Amino acid sequence: LCDGDGSYDLPVVDELSGLFKRAQVALIGVPVYNFGVNAALKNLLELTGSAWEGMGIGFFCAAGGRSGYMAVMAFANSLMLDYRCY
Repeated sequence: LCDGDGSYDLPVVDELSGLFKRAQVALIGVPVYNFGVNAALKNLLELTGSAWEGMGIGFFCAAGGRSGYMAVMAFANSLMLDYRCY
């Protein structure tokens, strides 16, 4: 988990960052909790953020309501604005 300190130096974080840096696109499957993406996905982005730079992103979500697909918008906006993803 991202603790804002030592977790950035863990070998698994380097491994995950390397995977994202080599990828051109990412397809993210995520459940929706309380009108947002789950904490695990937010944690992944926090630890590997700059590795997502310029990547194409797609989402598929499991949500209860007919507008549940919109729950990824805050996360998607962060990817677009902070990391220039499309």
